[in-house]
Amino acid sequence: AAIHQQIHGQIGHVSAEAVLSGGGLVRLYQAICALDGDTPRHKTPAHITDAALGGEPRALAVVEQFCRFLGRVAGNNVLTLGARGG
Repeated sequence: AAIHQQIHGQIGHVSAEAVLSGGGLVRLYQAICALDGDTPRHKTPAHITDAALGGEPRALAVVEQFCRFLGRVAGNNVLTLGARGG
C-alpha cells in the first residue's frame, strides 16, 4: 500500500502499465527510496538493473518487487482471459 501511495503521488494514478515498464522500474525505485527516506541515485532502468546485478540491496529489492508485480499481473491476465492448456 505504501508503494502504491508513493507512485500515485508521483503520477496521479497507478496502473500495470505505469509500473511494468522501463519508466515503471524507475518509479518503483523512486518510491522505495522515498519510503526509505533516501535520495534516488539511479536515474535509468539500465542503471537500476546494473546495480541490482551488482548486488546493491535496494536496487535488488526494486527488481524483485517489479518481478512480483509482473507475476501478479500475468497471473491475473491468465484468470481473466480463461487461458487453459499449455
